[in-house]
Amino acid sequence: MSALVSTIAERAQYQVDERALLADLGVAIPDEPACRECGCSESLACPQGCGWAQPDLCTVCAAELEQLADPAAHPSETVAC
Repeated sequence: MSALVSTIAERAQYQVDERALLADLGVAIPDEPACRECGCSESLACPQGCGWAQPDLCTVCAAELEQLADPAAHPSETVAC
């Protein structure tokens, strides 16, 4: 998987793929709180690293949701068509 996993959907798929790989290798993933958007956790963070913005929302997803809610507030991050 690419080092840049930039959308919530891509990060969620990354989590599914990584958890499947770890399960195939026999590595147990602890039952712990996870991000409601992408599914990352303390044991399996977002590829670019993240923390907790809320008890059930990681900082990477929080930033993306904020940008989606108000793209004008983040003009340098908005892609022009």
